[in-house]
Amino acid sequence: MSRKTLIGRVAPSGAQRVIVRLRDHGVSLVISIPGSQVLPLWESIDRTDGIRLLVPRSERSGAFIAEGYGLAKGVPAVVANTLGPGVANEAVAVASARLSEAPVLYIAPSQPPNKRPRIQEVFQGLDHASFLQGAALEQIACDDSQGIEGAIDAGLTAALGEPSGPVRLDISFPVLFSHTPWRTTAPLRKLPAHPPIAGKGADLLLALESSAVTGGGALAAAGLADDAAIHPGIDAPGFGLSFALGLRLGRTRSPVVLVTDEESVLAQLDVIVVAQQAGVKVSLACVDPNPAAVERMRNLADQTGVAWLPVDSKTSPSQVRESILERQKSLTLIVG
Repeated sequence: MSRKTLIGRVAPSGAQRVIVRLRDHGVSLVISIPGSQVLPLWESIDRTDGIRLLVPRSERSGAFIAEGYGLAKGVPAVVANTLGPGVANEAVAVASARLSEAPVLYIAPSQPPNKRPRIQEVFQGLDHASFLQGAALEQIACDDSQGIEGAIDAGLTAALGEPSGPVRLDISFPVLFSHTPWRTTAPLRKLPAHPPIAGKGADLLLALESSAVTGGGALAAAGLADDAAIHPGIDAPGFGLSFALGLRLGRTRSPVVLVTDEESVLAQLDVIVVAQQAGVKVSLACVDPNPAAVERMRNLADQTGVAWLPVDSKTSPSQVRESILERQKSLTLIVG
């Protein structure tokens, strides 16, 4: 008997009920960094068909992946990190998703009610609601196992509302570990229809590290100057590759392209590893007129197992674009 057939044979844990409810709503991706309080969620994902786990390089990177995914998919990605420091590391990305109106549900275990009056004295103590006040659209708390399904429904509904955006759901961590019968009185609530925000109908989805990259000539050299572009809500370099990976994971058809620079690629190399582990094909091209830069990027592609697009100063923008469009299921990095 496989482990996944065990679900429903015994009283499920609160974590199992969380994951099954998410799956039943069409959520297929949970992004999470390990921590003792979220391990029940990991185990439940392993036991549940139709939903998978992505382990990013950091809580912050994972949250930017979720922002891109929510924009491209129209269905929230779910971020599940441990309480205290794990939640604090998400803060910048929560604010970014608020600015871009990306539907994301952030789930975190929280300290149980009896510990909250002395929150500063307990291990990994942090008042999540106060710390992130104003960053998320809504903050929901669940301290009772009988409220799990209703809290999930409310969180996803709020994330897909008007406006859409990031929603926090704190679940008291003993609730995740507790085993209780299924709540049969909570029918599945229909979620608001929410089409993808980014790239609908386009033949490719173009991402930028930030709006500042448009002055470098890379867009024109790659034949992308006329394409609508999107970048994280926080308009600053350093998060573009995580964001673009989220777009790729949420985009089932047509290429996803990130126009960036050499420094940003080198600073985010571990995101390439995460992409490859997630089954995403990554391609790299350099349209920098400096031959030394092209050679450095070619060597980088060889060292990381990334596919190299052979373009140079003699390659016309239309030819570069055609090469990109041929890579339908790839995440293509254009360095310029």
